[in-house]
Amino acid sequence: MDETMQKAVAQLRSTGFARLEATQWQGLLGLASEGYRPYADSWDRLDPDRWMGDGGTYRKRRFATFGLDGDTIARKPHQPHYQSRIHNQLNGGVDRWFSPVEPEIADHPITHGILGLGAAFARRISETAEINWHGEMHQFRIEAKPFERATPTPEGLHQDGVTLVIMMLIARQNLVGGLTGIRDLEGRLLAEVELASPFEMVVLDDRRVQHVVSPIKPVKGPDSAIRDALVLTFREESCIDRRPTTRR
Repeated sequence: MDETMQKAVAQLRSTGFARLEATQWQGLLGLASEGYRPYADSWDRLDPDRWMGDGGTYRKRRFATFGLDGDTIARKPHQPHYQSRIHNQLNGGVDRWFSPVEPEIADHPITHGILGLGAAFARRISETAEINWHGEMHQFRIEAKPFERATPTPEGLHQDGVTLVIMMLIARQNLVGGLTGIRDLEGRLLAEVELASPFEMVVLDDRRVQHVVSPIKPVKGPDSAIRDALVLTFREESCIDRRPTTRR
């Protein structure tokens, strides 16, 4: 096992979270920096999130799901995102249909590389023979206009109900706030992480920790504050959500 991977897995097992600089995970995957700018530019093409229980209009997003079978990554047919109200009291309990991730972004080497990395982390911390994983990809843009705060996690402190979560910063502009708070299941603060550099990530063992991201607001007007993030979640394919079926 690569030394960087070994250290990250050890930290996940010890504390429930690990932080990786962009150069660390890029080195793990052997990815060159070419293509990163067009990849990040796709966040300019996200659509409004119309499922905000707080009535907010500050969030845009796209969504995709994947099947990870060993080293094979295949995008699944577009489907809704579902969370129980246990894990999302604000927006949970219904099938939420978001705009799909663009094909060139879903198929991009960066996406596939991080999906593969996440599945590798999930296998190691769960110590399971399961090789089939369900991965979900969320592109988020949070935009706070002048004299306004916007919340990257409006549902508050929570777990996602999965095995592993990767949260990666894509870009931030003219903002204060956006700290990732990590707490144990009793609510004790473990760390506050500021993702400040593009493609920096924090990896969470979702079974052991809760997380929340603090509100953002502009440093100065008249420009908005913008925080772009990529969130990937992983659970065993055999773990099927039990929920009522709703359709658009």
